[in-house]
Amino acid sequence: MDAEPLDSHLSSILIVDDEPDICLALEDLLRHAGYTVRSVMTGREALHEAEQSLFGAVILDLGLPDLSGFAVLRGLEELDPLLPVIVLTASVQDSVTVESLRRVPRPTSPSL
Repeated sequence: MDAEPLDSHLSSILIVDDEPDICLALEDLLRHAGYTVRSVMTGREALHEAEQSLFGAVILDLGLPDLSGFAVLRGLEELDPLLPVIVLTASVQDSVTVESLRRVPRPTSPSL
């Protein structure tokens, strides 16, 4: 049985981080694994990219210079509630962890 190729948007990852070294490291890793990668350094750029293109996933730093990472996360959820978002943060505050976990969608039971 042949594997079906992924839709091009599923193999495309948006990286949102204001640290160029982190973006470069993630880009190299993901490109080597066969993904198409787009990196942006602000929340506004992230929301603009998500409006213009389809992505299979987003890697989102919560500490952005222009918008709260949570505001970006809410904006991404409004655009596509099923878009997988991997959250990165250097924060060790419990409140940040709890708020990040609250944003994780809960699986729903299938209708019978």
